[in-house]
Amino acid sequence: MKRGLIFLFLCLATAACRNGAPNNVLNEETYTDLMVELQLLKSYQQKAELDSLSADSIRREIFEKYETSDQQFQKSHRYYRQDVENQSKRISTAIEKLRKDRLGPEDSTATSDSGASK
Repeated sequence: MKRGLIFLFLCLATAACRNGAPNNVLNEETYTDLMVELQLLKSYQQKAELDSLSADSIRREIFEKYETSDQQFQKSHRYYRQDVENQSKRISTAIEKLRKDRLGPEDSTATSDSGASK
């Protein structure tokens, strides 16, 4: 009985001390890239008045490109948003990628060097 309790305690302590991401969570770079692409799709859908069938098809293609699923992205999103400070940094990275996509690399560098924000 005593050994069982010690073993249980050690298992719980080991699980609590684990700093890595849980299984099936996307790495940060893939997660951020997916956020960017999904936001681009959302923007395109609003501006181009894209029907939901076409948007769903494009969304599936995005997930296929990254060899993942919507469920894995959602699980990763729930995991990463728990760390508010680092999630804020990931969102800033995604915004910068969106800005570069919209303005091009030269314009984006000039904007970020001048300290201007939109």
